[in-house]
This record gives sequence, structure tokens and C-alpha cells, in this order.
Amino acid sequence: MRNEDNNNYYSDYDNSSSNQYSNNNNNNTYNYSGNNYSNDNRYNYYGNDGGYNNNNYNNYNNNYNNNYNASNYYDGTVYDSAETQSKIMTRSFIIVLAALLVTAISASLVLVSKSIEEMVFSGFTAWLVLEFAVVMGSSFAIAKRKTVLAAVLFAAYSVINGLTLSVIFYAYDFGSIQEVFLLCAGMFAGMAVIGATTRINLTKMGSILMMALWGVILVTLANIFFIHSSGIDLLMDYVGVAIFVGLTAYDTQKMKKLASSGEMSDMNIIALYCGMELYLDFINLFLRLLSIFGKQKN
Repeated sequence: MRNEDNNNYYSDYDNSSSNQYSNNNNNNTYNYSGNNYSNDNRYNYYGNDGGYNNNNYNNYNNNYNNNYNASNYYDGTVYDSAETQSKIMTRSFIIVLAALLVTAISASLVLVSKSIEEMVFSGFTAWLVLEFAVVMGSSFAIAKRKTVLAAVLFAAYSVINGLTLSVIFYAYDFGSIQEVFLLCAGMFAGMAVIGATTRINLTKMGSILMMALWGVILVTLANIFFIHSSGIDLLMDYVGVAIFVGLTAYDTQKMKKLASSGEMSDMNIIALYCGMELYLDFINLFLRLLSIFGKQKN
């Protein structure tokens, strides 16, 4: 029932001179101060025999739903089916795999091409700044629901990330990198399954993990510039593994919630947004594990 109908109803009742409540036994209707509502289909939810009037109730329910869906709470489609959730999750993980493949190819190009190698390492700091700017631009485009722009920027980020990550091939044994990658893939897949299937609400855990992540970043920067402790580096690596393992489960569960709540109007935007977050979880988890278990070259 709309608000204007409620206001008229209470206005009629309050302005009546007698304010009496009487039951009219002749026509089985309720009379408020002489105002007969029996012929008003807005208020008649009972049939003539006193039974429930399903048609009137259904009309009311349909009007309510139409008014709600047309409101300004959000302008998107409500994704509430298991099939749609499955499609979004499938697309997100395909995006993760595609981005990882692009990153791996980009990193490999640095190894096989001297010109690309010189280009990357001669301006490595500039590439890091560009990498940060591109991922921020992609996040901004997702927030504005610009799907194509967000996808292009994310693809560019995957390429640049591969160029900067190529340094691991110079620092660690290749066999060690492969072993850590497989370990990371197993941990990532396991936590994604947990996030997709658990009935525990991980929202609070996600907030705590994000705060912990900022703490790790600050401690790591302080250690790089001021403390120079290998013990703190190792401790932050273990804490980082715990954080990104938890964030993998949290982001997977958040993906399901976004698909069912309709908080974004474009299914592709949801898949891209969640795919990018899971990709970042994987990359950071891999780097932390490599720092702990990787065998450095002499």
C-alpha cells in the first residue's frame, strides 16, 4: 500500500467527529466514523464470505514490488538465481585465469627479449608507478560501470604486472618458482571453495583482514627504509599469507552476495570486479609464499 493511501486513511479517521469504531452486521464491513471502506478495493482483502481475497492481495503485492523495483534504491537487475550466480562465478574465475596467463606471458617476454629487458629495468620505478596508476584507473572505471574501459585497463595492468614480476626469475630458481606456484594454486582453490560454500558470514573477517593488510604494508615500508630486519620481513610474509588466504575466501563469498543482491547493474561488471580482486589475492599470496619457500639463486 502506498504512503499516500495510508495518509488519506489516517486523515479520514482523525478528522471524524465521532471517532467511533462500529461493526455493521448487515454488510459485514467496518465503519470508521461513517466512512465506508467496503467498496474500496484498496482495503478489501477479504472476500464476501469472510475468506481471504487472493486477487486483491496479489494485486497489492504486485503493485508493491513494481513500486520498489522502480525506485531509486538501485537501477540494476536483481541476480537471485543459482544459475546467474554460477555464470558470474565462472566468468570471474575465467578472468583470473586469463589475467594470470597474460601476466606469465608478459614476464616470459622479458626473459627472451633483451630489448624488452632493457626497457623494463632501465625505468623500473616508472613501471611500478604506471602499474599502480592503471589498477587504480581500472577500479575507478568499475565503480562508474564502464565495462569496456575497466576491462582494457585491467588487461593493461596484467601486462605491466608481468613485466615487473619478471624480476623473480632473476632472483629465484625456476623449479622453485614452479613449486610455489602449484602450492599457491592449491591454497587459492581450496579457500575459494570454502568461500563459495560456507554459511558463515565473512564480512567482519574481511574488514579485519583489510585493516591487518594496511598494518603489514606500513610495517614493511618501515622495515625497508629504517629497520632493515630480515626477521621482520619473514614475519610479515607469514602474516601476509594468512591475510590473503582469508581474503580469497572473503572475496569469493562477496562475489556470491553481489550476484544475489543486485548492487551492480551489469553482470559483466560484477564478474570483472570480483575477478580483479581474486587475481590480486592470488598474485600477493604467490609472492608471499615465494618469499618464504622460494630458493634464491646464488
